[in-house]
Amino acid sequence: SCSIQCALPNLADIIVLRSLMAPTRRRAPALVAAAVAAATALAWSLELPTSWLHCSRQRLRRELVRRRLIATRATEEPSVSWPPIETYGVGGAALSEPSRLWARGEVAESMWRRLSLGVAGGRQRVDDPPVWTVEGFVSELEVCRLSDLAMFEPQRLRSLRQAAALPWDDPCVVDLRRRVASIFGVDESFVEPPRIVRYSRPGDTFELHVDWIVDGSDSQLELLGQRVATALVYLTDVPTGVGGATEFPRLGVSVAPSAGMALLWPNVARSGMPLESTQHVALPLSREGVTKIAANVWVRDRPLPTDPDVLQQLYLS
Repeated sequence: SCSIQCALPNLADIIVLRSLMAPTRRRAPALVAAAVAAATALAWSLELPTSWLHCSRQRLRRELVRRRLIATRATEEPSVSWPPIETYGVGGAALSEPSRLWARGEVAESMWRRLSLGVAGGRQRVDDPPVWTVEGFVSELEVCRLSDLAMFEPQRLRSLRQAAALPWDDPCVVDLRRRVASIFGVDESFVEPPRIVRYSRPGDTFELHVDWIVDGSDSQLELLGQRVATALVYLTDVPTGVGGATEFPRLGVSVAPSAGMALLWPNVARSGMPLESTQHVALPLSREGVTKIAANVWVRDRPLPTDPDVLQQLYLS
């Protein structure tokens, strides 16, 4: 009887822990309840004291609370599975040899050299490729102006993100393009008209992707060139724990949006070869009432056409 009395609490604890490891969370409490009930009945039948059951229940409650907190955090910060770069139909050996996908080497080399010298007021997040953030890249007044200028496309208002064009000749837009050109060491004519993107509902996201053109048969490669760099300018703050960060899984870095901050990176190597490592994702929003707005400013490897009709087609790319 004494040996059973000593072993029973340990046996019940083992059953409790095993039941907590059940694959379905709903199944675990039922198994625990059955284990405790069986242990209690056995104790009563043997006329053993049951005070130890109170301790087991307390341990059980603490463990369930701990696991509930872990599950809550996992819900607030959704996990993302990263598809291979081959999803885009290119990658590996297809990129290692010079092709239409490669950017002009002299432009890529000049851009890398400029970024290697450092970015004034910036913080380097990754060394290779050089990824930078710059707080206060645009002022509060410019944040408001760019947001007000956005002309969202009605046909995309129900998608996982809403895109908007900006009037490319507005002084605020012109100044933003000029600033981006200076950061990357290219002429202003290499910089695309900025595009606004907005995320405003739970689940809104931009799936894993790269910014460089992935289709070698795309006619814009010949006319407009490859996208050699990206400046992502955040126009809103996003609270922590509700998603919305820009994450580079292959580089191991995640950047939370902060109004006025710019996230800068090259899309190609010094040689002009597109970089698979620049795959990134806008993590899904997970809470109602949260809005994330950002401006995408892409840099090409050659001067862009000045014809308004061609620029409009550029928006559709």
